[in-house]
Amino acid sequence: MPRVGRRASPPSADVLIESAARRLTGRRARVRTLELFR
Repeated sequence: MPRVGRRASPPSADVLIESAARRLTGRRARVRTLELFR
């Protein structure tokens, strides 16, 4: 899974995305966060 959001969004956003993905624990949650930050 390529991380395009990491390059486009600042480090703080990346940390928030990882935190949310870890909290929800799920590939669907990760895709949703990435889509929101797209």
